[in-house]
Amino acid sequence: MFAVKAKRRKTAADLVVTGELVFENVKEFAEVFRTVLDKPRIFLDLTGLDRVDLAGLQVLFAAQSGSSRLGYELELKLGENAARIEKITRFAGLRMLQESSTNES
Repeated sequence: MFAVKAKRRKTAADLVVTGELVFENVKEFAEVFRTVLDKPRIFLDLTGLDRVDLAGLQVLFAAQSGSSRLGYELELKLGENAARIEKITRFAGLRMLQESSTNES
């Protein structure tokens, strides 16, 4: 089961992704991600992610590159998934951002 939830704060937004970020779900992820692009900092929590396929990697790459291009800061929270996600994103050519330990507003 897939879910992406957004919590908007004064100067930041939190996106929490759980389940599988796969082809069938990337459109929903992208739609929710676009709703928080007015915030200068976006915290993307991937600790509840169970699986990512190529389409999921592509949408993460698009989120990262789009945020950078627009001047927004995108921070990832990986938790226990850090090694696995880092390995597949490095393989796919994604540059991982530093994991955030605190979410400031």
